[in-house]
Amino acid sequence: MLDAIPFDTPNRMPFVVMEARVAAGTPARVLLDTGNAAPVAMLVSPALAARAGLAPSNDGAARPAVGLGDAATGYRSARLSRIAIGALTFDDLEVGVSGAVDAVSRQLGSNVDAILGHRFVEGRTVSIDYGRHLVDFDAGAGPAAQATPFTLAPARPLTLVRVTINGRGPFLMVLDSGASTSLVSPETAATAGIDAGQNAQLGGAGGTVAGGARLGRARITLGGLTRDGQPVAVADVLGPIRAAAGAPIDGVLGADLFGSGRITLDYATNRFWYEENRAGR
Repeated sequence: MLDAIPFDTPNRMPFVVMEARVAAGTPARVLLDTGNAAPVAMLVSPALAARAGLAPSNDGAARPAVGLGDAATGYRSARLSRIAIGALTFDDLEVGVSGAVDAVSRQLGSNVDAILGHRFVEGRTVSIDYGRHLVDFDAGAGPAAQATPFTLAPARPLTLVRVTINGRGPFLMVLDSGASTSLVSPETAATAGIDAGQNAQLGGAGGTVAGGARLGRARITLGGLTRDGQPVAVADVLGPIRAAAGAPIDGVLGADLFGSGRITLDYATNRFWYEENRAGR
């Protein structure tokens, strides 16, 4: 049984950033991003690749790794001999060297050296306790009667859940621990009755989204979890993600939805649990 691993939330943004060691012991700060469906175990910054002695491929154009944002999110493949996060270790991983990691650092105002995506958590039961700031990569599943099912997108392994917004729906959303705020398309906002009148700046694995985003508030329900007055951004940026995922995605659920509670994702049986921290909000 693995011990839970502490994480921090840079500048009070709800991102999960952990300390790790890569290759022969090079320190690295890694972001856990359930919305990162790149076909490699992790994306690493060019600076970390240089410190760890990685040799990225030079076989033509960088491979695409679609995400929100205006910055390019391509990567060049490399082999990483080892990564250790707490007692969890992996050897001989295919990784992608990408400037998208630097875009995340700029967004957070804090250094991030690598992004862990779905390939890192597949087959595991993973819990993120936002109240205690702990990640457990060997968590136990919750009661079956309280589970909420999720699916994986057919073309890319994005975690998809169905939610209601303002009592309407259901809408198909990506559950994304690497997004700070929930996001919906303009069409979904109109159907759900979201009045978005405030300008907003969004960010994701591709950096910030310039222009066109508006912010409103809505009542969001996912399984047994309901949040009233939840911030929701409205922007027409989902096209590339829908195309890459092969699914009619209506939006993205950001980590701020889960407050100080604990989420558990069982990637072996595709079930989700949320537990409120009674001492929190």
